[in-house]
Amino acid sequence: MLRKSLYWILLLFSTLCLAQSNLSALHFDHLSINNGLSHNTVFSLLQDKNGYIWIGTQNGLNKYDGYTFEVYQSNETSKQGFIGKHISSIFEDREGNLWVGTKDHGVNFKAKSSDRFLNLKNDSLFAAISDSEISSFYEDKLGNIWITTIGAGIVKYNPTSQESQTYNSHNSNISSDVVFDIVEDVTGTVWIGAAGGGLNYISTSKHAIGQLNLPYSPNMDGFRKKLLLDGNSLWIATQGTGLYKLNLKDQSFLHFSEENAKRQINSNGVIDLLKTEDGRLFIATEGNGLNVY
Repeated sequence: MLRKSLYWILLLFSTLCLAQSNLSALHFDHLSINNGLSHNTVFSLLQDKNGYIWIGTQNGLNKYDGYTFEVYQSNETSKQGFIGKHISSIFEDREGNLWVGTKDHGVNFKAKSSDRFLNLKNDSLFAAISDSEISSFYEDKLGNIWITTIGAGIVKYNPTSQESQTYNSHNSNISSDVVFDIVEDVTGTVWIGAAGGGLNYISTSKHAIGQLNLPYSPNMDGFRKKLLLDGNSLWIATQGTGLYKLNLKDQSFLHFSEENAKRQINSNGVIDLLKTEDGRLFIATEGNGLNVY
C-alpha cells in the first residue's frame, strides 16, 4: 500500500533520479483531470483491500477502479455524509474501514459494511482536532487509531472502548502540535514525527511523551517529517535536513544529505519514503526527483 504524497510523486516522475541503472525501464502512467480525476493537485493515495485506488485531491476524494473515477465532495448530494474537498490523508484499518482526513472539516469515516461516509467533526471524541488539518492515521498493535494533525497535536482513539485521548502542548510534553507521522516499533514504543528537531516517543513503561535528540546539529530538524520502520531501524525523512537511519537498539544513526559525500542524496527536502519487497528504499524529494537506495 502506498502512503501519502502522490501529488509529489506525480510531479517528480518527469525528473526521476534513479540510483540503479536497471530501473531505467520503469514505465509510469499519468492520471489527470483529462481522465476524470477531480483535480490535478493530489495529496494522498491508498489502495484498499479490494484493489480500489483512493486518491485525495484539492477538490474531493476519488475512487478509481482502474477505468473510471467516482468523486466524493461536500456539494454532491448523492454522497450525503461526506464533508470536505481538500483531502489530506487516507487510511484503511485492519477491519477494512476507511478513514479520510481533510484540511478544514475533520475526519470522514466509512465502515466496511457501508457505502456511505460519516463525518466526525461534531463527534465529541474528535472535537479537539475538528478544525485542524489531518496529516496522517496509524493503527497500533492493540487496534488504537492514532490521528496526527497540523496544529492540534494527536488524538488516540480506542474503537473498542469508544474513548479518545489527546496529546498536545497544553496537556503533555510533546515538542510541537504540528505532527506529521507516527509508527510503533516491536517493543511497543510509539515514535512521533513532529515539526522541529528531534523525535517524540511514548514508551510502553511510562506512557508519557519523551524526546530523543541526536548528539549533534542538525538533529533531524525539519518541518514535515515521515517515518518508516525497517526492522530494528527507523528511517526519518525531514523537509530540511535530509534523511536519517536510526538504530533503535543503541540509537546510533546514519545521516544522508546533499552535503554528505559518503551518503549523498540530491535534496535535503525529503517528503516521503517507501520500501519495496526486494529491499529497495524509494526516497521522494521536494523538487529534485526520486532517489533509490
